Amino acid sequence: MPIAIGVLFLSNKIIPGMELGRFFWPFLIIGLGTWLVFGRKKGFQAEDFTSWDKRVDPEITDTNFTGESQDRPASGPLTEDKIESVSIFGGVKKNIVSKNFQGGEIVNFFGGCEINLMQADIKGRVKIEVVQVFGGTKIIVPANWTIHSEMVAIFGGIEDKRPPQLNAIPDKVLIIEGTSIFGGIDIKSF
Repeated sequence: MPIAIGVLFLSNKIIPGMELGRFFWPFLIIGLGTWLVFGRKKGFQAEDFTSWDKRVDPEITDTNFTGESQDRPASGPLTEDKIESVSIFGGVKKNIVSKNFQGGEIVNFFGGCEINLMQADIKGRVKIEVVQVFGGTKIIVPANWTIHSEMVAIFGGIEDKRPPQLNAIPDKVLIIEGTSIFGGIDIKSF
């Protein structure tokens, strides 16, 4: 990367009349966008086509024309074990009540996310991967969980606003990892 940046800025000296330095910021923004869209995939699997539509629950066949199930309410706390949240120029609020929470992914691009884990429970070490650009995340956790941050913050930060933990349970560890560019993460408990 440093060599490529150097070549961009020194291109006029290498080949007269070629000024690639003025394209540095567009290349950087396009590269970051490409990484956010395509670079996060772990690999292509053939079964990805069968589970692409997350809006449809295959076990529920009795739905009305709006796609909402008639057996359960359209909104409320999430009982799923993994969380996937994407917000672009908007906000997302989710209440998790799963008693076997397994972590998940949060992506914010000029948006925000609030995850309430006060009624959830974890066993062992659980990871939440957060990628945010010009966004913010608020994670509300029980006071007795141990939080480990493995974030890379560029013009951003992560702040644990909980009181000091005197009765932390050692087998309930939440690991927050990922990248925050011009954004912040707040960890709170009530």
